[in-house]
Amino acid sequence: VATVLSQQSFDLDFYDFDYEGEKDEKDKDLTANLALMNTAEHYGVTDIDWDPSGRFVATSASVWKHRMENGYHLYDFRGQLLREDPIDQFKQFAWRPRPERLLSKEEQKTVRKNLREWSKQFEEEDVARKNTANRAVVEQRRRLLDEWLAWRERTTAELRQEREEEGLPAISPEEAVAKDEPSEEGEGKYVEEILEEILE
Repeated sequence: VATVLSQQSFDLDFYDFDYEGEKDEKDKDLTANLALMNTAEHYGVTDIDWDPSGRFVATSASVWKHRMENGYHLYDFRGQLLREDPIDQFKQFAWRPRPERLLSKEEQKTVRKNLREWSKQFEEEDVARKNTANRAVVEQRRRLLDEWLAWRERTTAELRQEREEEGLPAISPEEAVAKDEPSEEGEGKYVEEILEEILE
């Protein structure tokens, strides 16, 4: 409820017409179930426009009606102020129209009725897609590992062949690493190297 184009009153009252609670003593005689949710103020309000969904309302003060505090306010359906924007020479506020629904009333009812069954079907398809993607990742990793193992085996064989051609004993890389590691008794080879010595 609002008064527009008035210099004395610029209150906006937001009522709930589906109120199901108990009425106040002063409202006992009212037959309608309504309750005041919120009260707001917009000085010089000239226009009120509800958005097509009914969830938001815009109040505006147009320069076409007066030149004082032009701009607009946005509220939700409960009367909570969401945005206040004073704009010089503000003329008009308009909501973008909502497109018409693609489904007829009967088709919408069918969708609502079968939504649970279709949701299960869509969830199963999503899980199948996810599993397929996971399987593809695992197969890719396995293929890369196989390629690396084949490369390692090929390189090791080439190294053995080169050592034989040079007349060196064939030592596998594993044996070479095991040979360089210290034994369990703590025996090991320690090399100390001085890179640079500075005298002061």
